[in-house]
Amino acid sequence: MSNNLVPVITAPTCLFAVEAGISDLSLVRRAGGTLGNGPHYWVVTAIDRNNGESARSNEVSFVAGGGYNSVDLTWTAIPGANGHNIYRTEVSGLYGAYSLVGGTGAAYYYLLL
Repeated sequence: MSNNLVPVITAPTCLFAVEAGISDLSLVRRAGGTLGNGPHYWVVTAIDRNNGESARSNEVSFVAGGGYNSVDLTWTAIPGANGHNIYRTEVSGLYGAYSLVGGTGAAYYYLLL
């Protein structure tokens, strides 16, 4: 008798409803800082207890330069979130593992309130 069982691998699922993604991400530019001159774009996701990731937030952006090379990002926390991922890129809409802040080996400082 042959064994016809096929292993099934299930990825962690996100416990957030898609509509529960962050929708009120906002940005305030600040004087000083170390962001390179030029355009920068951010989105934020929430992480659940199974490491599932919510839908991306709205995108915010600004053009660094003229002494303004720092930003404050704010959003309303999603109840039950275990954490957040902050993504930054220099091309609007182009986000992936490479744009996860801190994932590139460079140091970025964010104060989470």
